[in-house]
Amino acid sequence: MYSFFASIKNKPSTHRLFAPAICTVAQGAKCAVFGDRSFEYLAGEALIVSGTAPALGRVIQSNSAEPCLVMAIALDMALMWDVAEGLHVFDTISADRERGVLKTDFMEPLSDSAVRITRLFDTLKAIDTVYPLTMRGMRFWLLTGPNGQRIAELLVGSPSGKRVREALEWLRQCFSQTVRLEQLAAIAQMSSSAFHISCGICQPVAVQP
Repeated sequence: MYSFFASIKNKPSTHRLFAPAICTVAQGAKCAVFGDRSFEYLAGEALIVSGTAPALGRVIQSNSAEPCLVMAIALDMALMWDVAEGLHVFDTISADRERGVLKTDFMEPLSDSAVRITRLFDTLKAIDTVYPLTMRGMRFWLLTGPNGQRIAELLVGSPSGKRVREALEWLRQCFSQTVRLEQLAAIAQMSSSAFHISCGICQPVAVQP
């Protein structure tokens, strides 16, 4: 669902596996490196990651008086698609769309949604009812805000892209098994050759082995 992180000092890079999420900084600054792409995000900014991807992360601005404060909010992609369909987002998706990771402002009303989530700790019995509504509202503000078009292209993509991601998520869950390309193509409802091409297009990051 969501998690919090606080650090009173700058830290060296650590390896981590990002899942689809919004990582926002309330105070201080962080840096995340995906392959050859580096993103620094400060207070009032957020990093949006559209798929499962390995990365290096580190705190770059923090001290005992003003620790680095980070909130990570998991993205339910099924809910994102549901909100996108209601907003007719697919009508405006560009063929030349964003890839994998995007830095964006995280100001009102998005920040208000994050504050409401933190307040749920004071009324735990409200979580089951209020949290889904708050997350639905956050997705609405993401898709209709100043960077809504870019975020839609990053997180929503095309219907065929959704099926490819479902196949790749299945592959992640079954990584210890022998999996044939034809199996993944069948999950994505595509031919093997079309699936192979789509995977080359839809990889969220380029990571050196």
